[in-house]
Amino acid sequence: MTAAPASAAPAAATSAAAGGAAAHAQARTHVYQTLVSGLAVRAAATATSMKRAVLGAAGTEVRVACFAVGQSVNGDNVWYRITAPRTGVVVGFYLNTGSDPALGIPRCFKRSWHAYRTLVTGLAVREAPTAASAKRAALGTAGTVVTVRCFAMGESVSGDSVWYRITAPRAGMVSGFYLNTGRDPATGIRRC
Repeated sequence: MTAAPASAAPAAATSAAAGGAAAHAQARTHVYQTLVSGLAVRAAATATSMKRAVLGAAGTEVRVACFAVGQSVNGDNVWYRITAPRTGVVVGFYLNTGSDPALGIPRCFKRSWHAYRTLVTGLAVREAPTAASAKRAALGTAGTVVTVRCFAMGESVSGDSVWYRITAPRAGMVSGFYLNTGRDPATGIRRC
């Protein structure tokens, strides 16, 4: 894929069509075009999540329902849930939205969710924000993608007292020191 910025001119947005429920649903969606050929449609807002489909040539129209914050791709962490031509999420960097998030596109969820990667192998997922709390699971290799819901202050790990509540791949608390957030608490993450 050839990288292209999301700042390309926006396409026609908000299309209203036939009558009844279909018209109402379409009135809440926006149509944009892909900026690259072979854009992956994924199950979640990470470049490593399951690939549901691959779109065709650059210029393929997609119908966008909402946006979420996920893994950063070329500095753009906005992903869009699309309903056509396939269903799933695509990274905003490869759509001609004009800016991300695009004007008039609602959030997919009431709470934002963010994806980060682990910096160590076997990161412990705990019940509470302390190293002594019960261990719920151990994550895989360094680079495992986790979905963060919120943060809490807890036991300091190498000078970092921020812990994140994650919802995937396992639910629980992980130390911020071991995630690639850039800083703690990470921008845009709410307090639990």
